[in-house]
Amino acid sequence: MDDHEPASSSLSFTIETFDDPETGKPTPYGRFSRNWQDEEALDVLINKLEGGQLSHKQALMQARKLEATTPYNLEIQNFIANRLWALGLQDEATEVYERAYKQALAHIPKSFKGQITWGEVDNRPFLRLAHGTLLGLMRRRDKAKAGEAAMALVKQMLAWCPMDVSVPPTHLDEPADCLSAKHIMVSVLDLINDRTQVYAWCIRVH
Repeated sequence: MDDHEPASSSLSFTIETFDDPETGKPTPYGRFSRNWQDEEALDVLINKLEGGQLSHKQALMQARKLEATTPYNLEIQNFIANRLWALGLQDEATEVYERAYKQALAHIPKSFKGQITWGEVDNRPFLRLAHGTLLGLMRRRDKAKAGEAAMALVKQMLAWCPMDVSVPPTHLDEPADCLSAKHIMVSVLDLINDRTQVYAWCIRVH
């Protein structure tokens, strides 16, 4: 087991090696730490939002207060970014996604070539941030440069989570609670006008 944890952070990344169920080969599996106690207040906030007791703007303001006491909680960062997106502030949401994603990414050793699976629930906040970062890249005006960066990220996501959840979000341009990098790949390929690969990926994901 290997723990990789930069100083001044309550977030950590642990690596363990197991046999891959598909190949039978020893494979490193990474797992982010997740403080479920810190998320209890967020759960209350989510319930109020879903129950109609709070608007997106009110929920955002309260989430910002939670952020002040738990700045390294990835799920709170996701919630804040999602509220900004829902309010039509996609640029601001993208900034939150990208900043939190890069902070979490810094905990992964550069030499790590293993998997960070969606099936491990502690990894889901990080993978959601990667998904949000990807959507932000797809919105940029510099399509060529953004397409290249988006392609690199979606390939990395599929390397981390090769099994990938097959259920796509309702709209590819909106944040989703599920990881669907394979479906997003189709839009990324379309973004860079690679029609041949778009067709190939459409076949693979359906």
